[in-house]
Amino acid sequence: MLHTVLSFDPVIFEEQNMSAGLVILLSITAIIVYLVVVPITLHINTYSDKYFVRFPGIFSLRLGKRNETWGIWYTVFFLRFRIKGSFNAAQHRKKDKKELKSGKRKTVNLKRLWFPVRILQTFRLKKLKWDFDSGDFPLNAQLYPVTGLINSQKINISVNFNEENNICLIVYTQLFRIIFITIRYFMFNR
Repeated sequence: MLHTVLSFDPVIFEEQNMSAGLVILLSITAIIVYLVVVPITLHINTYSDKYFVRFPGIFSLRLGKRNETWGIWYTVFFLRFRIKGSFNAAQHRKKDKKELKSGKRKTVNLKRLWFPVRILQTFRLKKLKWDFDSGDFPLNAQLYPVTGLINSQKINISVNFNEENNICLIVYTQLFRIIFITIRYFMFNR
């Protein structure tokens, strides 16, 4: 009978653990770099009633309308889910008007307002298409040439005379910009 003898070589075992640890460390580093660098996209489109936030490959949240009822769908690592329930905008508008009448006025601390403004400044404009009607025919006629001066490759603003207001806004940011602003705010504004 042949007997095989297993020998334990500690040098080979250490090299295998070291290479496995290095692979795990590089994988974690690559995931962190991906999360920090990949752009987060915010898409608002009233032409087609599409609203979503997308973090490619990781997460997306979409708000949409089906049969006059709004719904929320989200995707996590390529798995799609729907939040059950419905939202009817007509019911909630009545409540908002009542709350506004009975609400007290609050004072605003400008120093605290600085942080959300700085976070909004991290977003970059990818596309803005705005088609509006002010409801005043002479004002629309005066705004018509002004919109021609504002338009560029990313911005398209137009005036219509048929009482339609639509906007398509696509902005993006990267997580490292938000982290940098947050760290800067909490270190120097306390």
